Amino acid sequence: MDECGDTQSCAPEVEFALTRKARLKGLLRAPVHDRWMVLAPCCDIHTIGMKYALDVAFVSRRGVVLTAFRNVGPNRRLRNRAAALVIERFADPGRAWLVPGESISIARICADQKIERERNQERNQKGFQL
Repeated sequence: MDECGDTQSCAPEVEFALTRKARLKGLLRAPVHDRWMVLAPCCDIHTIGMKYALDVAFVSRRGVVLTAFRNVGPNRRLRNRAAALVIERFADPGRAWLVPGESISIARICADQKIERERNQERNQKGFQL
């Protein structure tokens, strides 16, 4: 049991991979841990070079889990073109994972961050145009 009173109710710690470099790296070479990695924007992942299996979920811009996979081994490629982001963690068969149709708020946060980043880039580009 954890501090929330059961084994699966607490929200996980989350790391964000919001740059191209961070998304390419993902969990590669990371020590095994319980945190979730949010890759945004992202609709396509690979497990080339991974030493450990992953649990993976593709999430829409509205925060709805579109597809979810458990125990994805090395040298695989997964994609869902409708996804705005991907959530991954080191596979843990003993713990619950996201399921298609489930709604999660972390996706909305990432989508909002992406929109804000794009708006800032557009403003900066307009500012340099003479």
